[in-house]
Amino acid sequence: MDQATEEEARAATTVFWDIMKCPVPDGLNPGLVLPCIRRFLDRNGYRGPLTVTAFGKLSDVPTEILRQVYSSGISLSIVTPC
Repeated sequence: MDQATEEEARAATTVFWDIMKCPVPDGLNPGLVLPCIRRFLDRNGYRGPLTVTAFGKLSDVPTEILRQVYSSGISLSIVTPC
């Protein structure tokens, strides 16, 4: 990822996270996902407002993981398979 330009650095960033294809790694506190994303963007110069939404068939994700992800500030969006 390239360093952000001055304009990009202030822009709002939205991350859509497919929690089914890219689950929280075993042993990682789900509440640390948002700070990790924020730190990655910050290191690359992106410091504007950040919105992260986890999406997928959330009924297949353990409730405790969803609770911790949501409590950290990540929005949840249920996607029903076709």
